[in-house]
Amino acid sequence: MVKNGVLTTEYREQYPVWSILVAMVLILASPFVSTMTSYAALAVCLYRVFRYDAKVFATDYALLAPLCNVFRTSAGLTLLIILCLVAAVVYLVREGLRADRSLVLILVLLNYLLLRMQTNISDFVLCFGQIFLLWVLLPKQNTQSAERTAKAFCIGLLATSLYALVLQDTWQLREVIGADTEALWGTGIMRFHGLYRDPNYYMTMLIVGLSMLIKLRENGRIKMLPFVLVVVSLVAFGVLTYSKTFFLALILLCVVYIIWQFRNKKVIWGAVLVTAIVVGAEFLLFSEDSPFAVVMSRLLGSEDLNDLTTGRSDVYLQYIEASTKSLTTVLFGYGFGAPELSNDPHNIYLEIIYRCGVVGIVLILIFLTSLASVLKLQEPMAARQGRIARYLSIGMVMVLYFTLHGIFMVEVYPNIFLAFLAILITPKQPEAS
Repeated sequence: MVKNGVLTTEYREQYPVWSILVAMVLILASPFVSTMTSYAALAVCLYRVFRYDAKVFATDYALLAPLCNVFRTSAGLTLLIILCLVAAVVYLVREGLRADRSLVLILVLLNYLLLRMQTNISDFVLCFGQIFLLWVLLPKQNTQSAERTAKAFCIGLLATSLYALVLQDTWQLREVIGADTEALWGTGIMRFHGLYRDPNYYMTMLIVGLSMLIKLRENGRIKMLPFVLVVVSLVAFGVLTYSKTFFLALILLCVVYIIWQFRNKKVIWGAVLVTAIVVGAEFLLFSEDSPFAVVMSRLLGSEDLNDLTTGRSDVYLQYIEASTKSLTTVLFGYGFGAPELSNDPHNIYLEIIYRCGVVGIVLILIFLTSLASVLKLQEPMAARQGRIARYLSIGMVMVLYFTLHGIFMVEVYPNIFLAFLAILITPKQPEAS
């Protein structure tokens, strides 16, 4: 809307939805038609990059994140990487460099990762390219774009999960995302993994979505009925992954949410939640008809720590031993070209230390901390939030990646982006009369 020649906020914040829906339909059709439809979707998305601003692309990025394994070339390379690199360069050139401390840190990180790259150029481009996108994209957001992006992500995640559930038995989809795996060997109970190859990476998006829904609700940016419906739906999909990590992360999220209620003096609602959990605990944890029955069987059937962690504890010890072999490996790691040990590290912090050393993980953490500070400074209301409100999503992502690796996996970075974006979701202010 134009008033007196001035573009109003309502118009600036309007989201052009139809072309991104066309792109998503083309991507979802690709397993059944041809990868050419994914190339057509890429063309649509690139048009949107040049046509619209970084706030629009943030929402596009959130909608495309659950599709990254389907949005690909015939060789299996996800086209989301190309789209993100182009977007980062376009928005940087269009709006220029930001002269703040995060600029110094991103340059230091660039040079350090170049030194640890060795000959793994593709891994470097994926890893630094996604970090670079965070640096370019996040400071260009505001509360309105953060709210829209969070809602779009949850709706997109729910829609693509339904698509995957309905079509999971088709050979075309299995060829793209792989076959299902059993939750308990010999039971025939298969783990749902959405449009991801691994159910554990799929469930991280569900937890991030749940944490953002909680923040939207607590800040008055979503009504109770849609909040409950989407939360129940995402939890149901999470149950179908039969992931122990999802179950434990969900418990942690519930505990934090209840604490948040009492801190906000919502004593009655907090007491209702506690009562509901206590009353339902026996059924949810021990009944054979419980949706978590398979997960409890996996947890209670573990004979030792290594079994409980599905072999992760032994893998952790191997990576710790290798990383602490000398002072050089402790400080600088083995580089991007270092071979995996007996298995993937299953811990992003150990993975970074193994490849980039303590220096590498410290630089990354300092950079991310500075990015959070930039977001707080640009949105005054964000700085006034309590720590739970400000860092709930970031905290959940940090916990989840104690059991998952992925610095060279595109699936990881949208979760980090969304977790930091949640800082900008602030309490809704009453409209001026």
